[in-house]
Amino acid sequence: MSRNYNYNSMNHHLVVNGIRLIDYGKDSKFKIIYDGDFRSLQVGVEGNSTTSERHERSATITLKIQQASPLNFVLERMAHSKERFPVLYMNGDFTGDLGKKGENAFITKEADTDVAADSGDREWTIKVPHLTTLTDAAIDLLTSYGG
Repeated sequence: MSRNYNYNSMNHHLVVNGIRLIDYGKDSKFKIIYDGDFRSLQVGVEGNSTTSERHERSATITLKIQQASPLNFVLERMAHSKERFPVLYMNGDFTGDLGKKGENAFITKEADTDVAADSGDREWTIKVPHLTTLTDAAIDLLTSYGG
């Protein structure tokens, strides 16, 4: 039996400090990259192996916002603030992944500004110390209430 899955970038949203981001750049909305591996493998001299589970889930989110967007002003203020903020990624395509959430995120630096003949994009980097899937968050919530 063949299957057909639908992907629509308009169904994927990034919410930073309660603000749903818009005005993305030309080619990509955002990219989420985990900073480390979830597991490692050690193989002994005789071929026996051990898999180590790692619980570190820090991630880096990169996004490009159109240079003329007023959202850049908001992100600049957040970059210069000492306050940390929540991040929520929502996957509206529902391919089994509802999205991800994290707390205590921060912007690493103000995005570069390039003044040229034509408007471009400003690339922002957000670090999230612990980014978990919404499925894991829902299970944790249900477990805490005896579910």
